Amino acid sequence: MATWQKNINHPHPAIARQSMYNMVLGFELLNEFDRAIVVADQYRQLYKDEQITSYIKELEARQHNTPLVNACFEVAD
Repeated sequence: MATWQKNINHPHPAIARQSMYNMVLGFELLNEFDRAIVVADQYRQLYKDEQITSYIKELEARQHNTPLVNACFEVAD
């Protein structure tokens, strides 16, 4: 099992949640929103935390509104 999976499966929910946010932030910084969404969704399913649903929707919106994506649209225009 990978380290991030051990951290997200931590028995203490606060540690698991903080690990999830740290991993998601790292993936966001790398512009890997697909992976960030997978991690957040896995946490949501594991802990039955529906508050994360709005966070996942926010990630999905940001996925299509990054500087790189916006620059591509500007070039295409």
